[in-house]
Amino acid sequence: MPCNQSTPREYVKSTLLYSLERFRVKKSISGVTKIEPLKLIRERRLQRILLAGCSQNADVLTALRLRNRATQRQLLAFALCKRNCFSSLKVPYMRSTSKGPVKEPADFTELEFREQFRFRKAHFFRILNALQDDQGRAMMSEEGPITLRYARAKDKGKRWKTMRADKALMILLRRMAAPCRWCDLQLILHGSRTGLSDCFNYMLSTVHARYSPITCDIRLWKHHFAHFAAHLASWGCPFDCLVAIFDGHFQPTCRPGGDACVYVNLKDYQTFAGKERLHGVKYQCAVMPNGMAMVWGPWRGTVHDATAFYQTGVLDALGEVADELGRDYIGFGDSAYPLHRFMQHILKPHSVDEPLTRLQRRYNALMARFRIVVENIFAECVQCFGFLRDRHNLRLGSMQVGKLFPVGIFLYNVRALLYGCQTATYFGQEECLLSMSVEEYIKLGND
Repeated sequence: MPCNQSTPREYVKSTLLYSLERFRVKKSISGVTKIEPLKLIRERRLQRILLAGCSQNADVLTALRLRNRATQRQLLAFALCKRNCFSSLKVPYMRSTSKGPVKEPADFTELEFREQFRFRKAHFFRILNALQDDQGRAMMSEEGPITLRYARAKDKGKRWKTMRADKALMILLRRMAAPCRWCDLQLILHGSRTGLSDCFNYMLSTVHARYSPITCDIRLWKHHFAHFAAHLASWGCPFDCLVAIFDGHFQPTCRPGGDACVYVNLKDYQTFAGKERLHGVKYQCAVMPNGMAMVWGPWRGTVHDATAFYQTGVLDALGEVADELGRDYIGFGDSAYPLHRFMQHILKPHSVDEPLTRLQRRYNALMARFRIVVENIFAECVQCFGFLRDRHNLRLGSMQVGKLFPVGIFLYNVRALLYGCQTATYFGQEECLLSMSVEEYIKLGND
C-alpha cells in the first residue's frame, strides 16, 4: 500500500471500508477511477469533498490527521482512490457496528457507577423499582428487571426492539450525565449506536410523559405551604405567605435550519433570544424552600418571561389553593413578572429621573437572598447532568430538545431526595426534604 509505514495497514483498510459505505466505486475503460454518490449525499457536500480529495495535499496522512472523523474517512477514501489502492477490494455496505451486548450494573464498580451515572447502585435499583414504563408496568418485577419493548417513530410500530429495563435506565442516565457522542457511549456501555439512540429516545419520552406532571403542578405541595411560609418568615422574609421563588431559564441550542430540521422546519429567527444572543428554548421554573424544583415549558426563545408565566397557569393554581386552604400564598420573581394577588417581584425604577429610594434598594437586597436559590438550582442541575450544556449538539429540528430539561429537573429532584441539595441546606430545610422518600415522590407520577 502506498502509504507511510507509520500508518497501520489494518486501520487504513477498515477506515477505507467504512468510508465507502455510501459510495459506489466504478472503474472506467480508460482506467480512471470514478466515484458515484448515492442519493443520501447532497450534491454541495459531495462537491466540497471532491475538491478536497483531488487537491495535492489531500493524501493519506493528511486525511488521517483530520479531527473530524466523517471528513477523515471520506478524504482518505478519495486519497486512496487517486492512488488506485483498492482496485481489488470488494466494498460491502457497512452498517453501524456493535461492540457486543449492553453492559449491566454488575460490570461497574461502585465508584465507577456513581461517576458515570450520578447515582449509587443501591439507589439506582430503588429508582428502577419505583419507575413505570409507558404501559404502566413496574420496571422491576419479582424476577428482576422487565424487558421493555419499543419502536422508532419512523418505523410506525413495524420493527420492534427490546431492552432490559436496568440497561435502558443506564443509557438514559449516562447520556444525560455528560456531553458525549454515541461512539463515546459505545466504549462505556457497548451495544450499537442505533440501539443506544433508540433506547435513549424511548426512555426520554417515557419519563417525560409519565413524570413531568409532578414537576409542573404546584398544588402537589399545598400541604407544606404553611410550613414553607413560616420558615421563610422566620428567616427574614418580609412576606409571611411566600412559598416559591420563580425565574425563567434559557436553554441554549444550536442554530435551527438546514439538514437538522428533519421533523420540524424551524427558522433561526423563531428561536433567537436577543438578550442572550443565542438560539434556544425557554422554561419557567420555581423552587420550594426544601429544594424541590418545578418546571413549565418549553417556549421559543423569542417569548417573554411574563407571557410564558401567564401561560403556565400558576396563578390559577394558587387561586385554587387559596380557596381550599382559606389563605393566600404567593410566589416571588424578578421585575419581568407581574404584580398580582399571588405574585410579587423585585422593584424597578420607572425612569432614570426617578431612581429607587434607599428603603426600596434595601428591600431588593433582602429579597436577593431568597432569589439566589433558583439560580443555584439551574447551576446544580446543569452541573450534574452536563448534556444540557452541550448546546452545539442540541438540534431542535431533529431531537427531543424540549424534553431534556424537564427530565433533568425530575432526575435532579430524585437526586436531591437521596443526597440533599444546596437550597435545603441554605434554608435549613434538610429534615423537610428528607421526610419524603424517593418512592413516595415517584409514586405521585404513577397515580
